[in-house]
Amino acid sequence: MAQPAIALRSAAPSSLFVRLSVLLTLLTAPLYAFADVGQGALQRVLQVLTGPIAITGATLVVVFLGYRAWAGEITWRPVMLFVLGCVFIFGAAEVAQMFTSGV
Repeated sequence: MAQPAIALRSAAPSSLFVRLSVLLTLLTAPLYAFADVGQGALQRVLQVLTGPIAITGATLVVVFLGYRAWAGEITWRPVMLFVLGCVFIFGAAEVAQMFTSGV
C-alpha cells in the first residue's frame, strides 16, 4: 500500500491551550450572567481577581512555594516573583483609586 506524500498533521489544539480556555471560560462565566454595559463587567472581573477565593488560593501558593524554597527544592526567585505579582494584582485597585481620587 502506498504511503501518502504529505502526512497531515492533527488539527487538535494542544492540551495546555484547551485547559487554559476551559479555565478562562469557567472564571468568566458568571461575568456574562451579571454583566451590565461596561462598568458592571469590569467590577465583576475585579471581584474575581481580588475576591476571597483568589486571596485564599494565593496564600496557599505562597505557603507551598515558601516551603519548597526553604527545603531547597526551588530557588527563592520564583517565590519572590509570585509574591510581587500578588502585590501588583491585589494592590492595583488601591493604587488606581489613589490616582483618581485627586481628580
